[in-house]
Amino acid sequence: LGVERWKAANGDQIAGHDIEVRTEDDGCFEEDITEQAAERLLRIKGLVGVIGPMCSAGAEATIPRYAEAGIVAISGSATSTSLTVDQPQGRFFFRTAYRNDLEGTFIGLFLTSSPDLGIESVYLIDDGEMYGEDLASNAQRIAEQGGVLVTRESIVTGTVDFSDLAGRIVQANPDFVAFAGFNPEAALLYRQLRDAGYDGPFGAGDGAASVTEFVEPVGEEAEGVLFAGCKLALPDDVLAEFVDLHGYEPVTAFAAQYPDEGRIQA
Repeated sequence: LGVERWKAANGDQIAGHDIEVRTEDDGCFEEDITEQAAERLLRIKGLVGVIGPMCSAGAEATIPRYAEAGIVAISGSATSTSLTVDQPQGRFFFRTAYRNDLEGTFIGLFLTSSPDLGIESVYLIDDGEMYGEDLASNAQRIAEQGGVLVTRESIVTGTVDFSDLAGRIVQANPDFVAFAGFNPEAALLYRQLRDAGYDGPFGAGDGAASVTEFVEPVGEEAEGVLFAGCKLALPDDVLAEFVDLHGYEPVTAFAAQYPDEGRIQA
C-alpha cells in the first residue's frame, strides 16, 4: 500500500527505472524459510530494498546477509530489542515497528499500576522463540521492579495440549496470566485455561492480537482479554485504499507500520 501511494503521488519510476514489488513468504520465526526467501530475493537483478523481514527470528537470521549485499531492509513488525543495536557495521536494517523493550515496559507498568485489578502475582508464559522470550523478559523486569511476584514458564511452539500447564496455573491461582508469543498457541492456551477453571484476567502481546486468529476462534470468551501493541487507527483515505487493494480491512497489529515502510523504501 505504501509503495502504491507513493507511485500515485510521484509516478511509476525512479530515475527512469520502473518500480516493481516482488513477494516472498519469509516464514516469520522459521529462520530457514526466511533465509531461503532472502536468497531468492537477492538473486533478483535490480533489487534495491526489502520490505521485511516479518518476524524477529527471521530478521536476526537474514540481517547479516542483506547487509553483506548492501541491501536496505526495513521491517514493520520485527520488534526484538537487539535487532537494530547488534546488527553488523553498515547498519542496513531499519524498522518502523516499536521495540520489545518498550512494549514490555508498557506491560510491566500496567501490571504494577492497575489498582482496580490488584495484581500481586503474575504467571508469565513465553513461546520459547526470540520474540516471545524478549518481550516476556522485559515485562518481567518492570513487573518485578514494581513488586509483582512473577512465575515464568516457556512452551514449545506447535504445542496444542496445554492441560498440564493450565493445571499448574489454576493451582497457583495468580492474579493475572500473560502470554508472549503467537497464535494458535495463545488462543489454545487461553481456551484451555478457561476449561481448567481459571477465571482471572488474561493478556497477550502484539503477536497474538488478531481478530481472525484469536478473537474469532475463541468466540464470546475473548471478551475482556487484554492485548498490548494493537493496531493503530488508519486515516479514512488510507483504510479505503487498503480495502480497495486487498479486498478486506487490516487485521494485523502492524497495519500502519508497513505502509510507512513501503513509502520509505520508495
